[in-house]
Amino acid sequence: LASRELNATNDFFIPSKLEPFIQVEQLFASYCKTVASESGKSNYRAASTSFIKFLSDLHGTVPLNILIAFDQHLLSRYRKHLEQKIIKEEISSHYANTNLSAVRKALYRLKQVSDIDYIFFDVGGFSVSRETDIKKPFTMNERLQILDAIEKGIGESRAILTPYKKSGVGKNPLDKKGGRIYGLSTLDNARWLFENCLKCKPVHHNTAKSTIEKSFLAIIADSDKGLIEVYNDWGITPMINMDTLTPYVLRLAQITGLNANPLLSLDINDYVDSHPATSRPCLRYWKERSDGHKEYHLDLFNAELTWLTSSQAKSIKIIFEELVQLTSSFRQDIEDDAFKDRLFIYQSNSTKKHGRVSPLLGNKEKNAEALGASLSRFVKKYNLKNDAGDPLTLTISRFRPTFVSEMLRNGVTVREIQLMLGHSSLQTTLGYIDSLDFNSMSRMKINDELEEIHQSTLDKKVEKVPEDIESKKNDELVTTFHTPLAECRNIFDPPDFVKNLSSYIPGTPCSQYNKCLSCDNVIITAKNLPEIFAMKRDYTLLTEHSRVMDTPYGHVISENLELIKGITEPELSNFSLEELENGRRLAEYIETTTLVDGVI
Repeated sequence: LASRELNATNDFFIPSKLEPFIQVEQLFASYCKTVASESGKSNYRAASTSFIKFLSDLHGTVPLNILIAFDQHLLSRYRKHLEQKIIKEEISSHYANTNLSAVRKALYRLKQVSDIDYIFFDVGGFSVSRETDIKKPFTMNERLQILDAIEKGIGESRAILTPYKKSGVGKNPLDKKGGRIYGLSTLDNARWLFENCLKCKPVHHNTAKSTIEKSFLAIIADSDKGLIEVYNDWGITPMINMDTLTPYVLRLAQITGLNANPLLSLDINDYVDSHPATSRPCLRYWKERSDGHKEYHLDLFNAELTWLTSSQAKSIKIIFEELVQLTSSFRQDIEDDAFKDRLFIYQSNSTKKHGRVSPLLGNKEKNAEALGASLSRFVKKYNLKNDAGDPLTLTISRFRPTFVSEMLRNGVTVREIQLMLGHSSLQTTLGYIDSLDFNSMSRMKINDELEEIHQSTLDKKVEKVPEDIESKKNDELVTTFHTPLAECRNIFDPPDFVKNLSSYIPGTPCSQYNKCLSCDNVIITAKNLPEIFAMKRDYTLLTEHSRVMDTPYGHVISENLELIKGITEPELSNFSLEELENGRRLAEYIETTTLVDGVI
């Protein structure tokens, strides 16, 4: 495989049933031949084997064409795969970093194929400290330090938004063609150019294009001060670098509990004040779908949606607004159109790329390293210490378990935690909580709180129903019915407006209750669809896992399922396919509606 040239798509072998991943093997082999040491080659062979196993889990063992199967989020998905292996203690973080690096370089090799326009979002590696750090929440002492540092950092970054006040000094040092006039190359005159010709926008050697910009920089170069020093003297922040953004990154991680990749890939339009389906504020973000086969990037109806509390929404809205203001002056200078709307973009202050605009998360390997360095500088600047007195290990990934820890400590239900984390199933949330690295005392407290939450939920659901003749007739089945639109404490004792109906027969189950959906007074809109799909789900589970259909309530449930079918089935419904699909998705986040609660 390595001996074959790989310069164009036609150079790839055609995958077959016998060798379904031959193109992947060829890609790794092509890069591996550039590695001199045998140990290095061994690393790439191991990475190839691991990566192919990952791909087979995603796509099966059918012949795989990498031009079709490889997309821009592939490395993000693979990192998540390795992260789970670290959590399960199947591999070390050191091995994961070596493996991830080999796959990254193989993808860079793919970009070199001449007739393939392939890009991918790069991701950072793993901390090689303690393996469980990725799942370890910050302690209360560490949290307080971090929160205080974030407040100070955002305060400093926010000060940049204060408008520059013109000094009015100097005069025009340039002739009509933009050339410098002899004897007028002073700093005061350079400031005149800055205020009157450059619109108070800092320019840098890497970004200067016009004659006036180049003349301005030449005047500064002839002075006894450097460019950054001059800007600082004038009270100007010369660039919005990574350190300016870091406090905002940490604040968003602390508020939302989002992982690093979906957080850093947010676009400026991903905060929504009012989602059309629910009227609730939400944050759109990229996340791999649970089936592992598809993923969507920042799409209103297909992306994962994190529903926000009012306090979260207020804070996040301010963060988005301030970041847009901070980056608006240079957003048009970003080189890659794919990242022009990215929320986190910055100007590089490195020697080689000075002033260049890049996304915090993009397809450049060095960005991830630069963010890690910025977090280290943040720790040093604010003297953040762990409980042992050592410099704090600050990573974005640790905010997610901290977020969960705080919710559990405050008695938030597991269902609400599921909603906030954007998990499609409660099983995923419970598994995630169980994997967190809490200390033994915290674990005991969490277990106690989970028991208390569970018991209080049961106490709220179980309503004592007066024992009457009919309830005893039916095996003393004590029942509470719930629907999205109403609730009945006793189906044998309906309210007066039902009892007054001519169709009502005393002593029989109410045939109107749970038929609210058919009532002429009920208006059903797309906003109700998530609840209705959740109702359908719970009815179905109830019929499959209980004998409720053998009770007098069975025909009520049957009628309701028919009513729901007329609302949710595309061929019968008046709602569009898009509205129905959105309602079905959002139903995953609806608190389980217990339709029949009770004991025999």
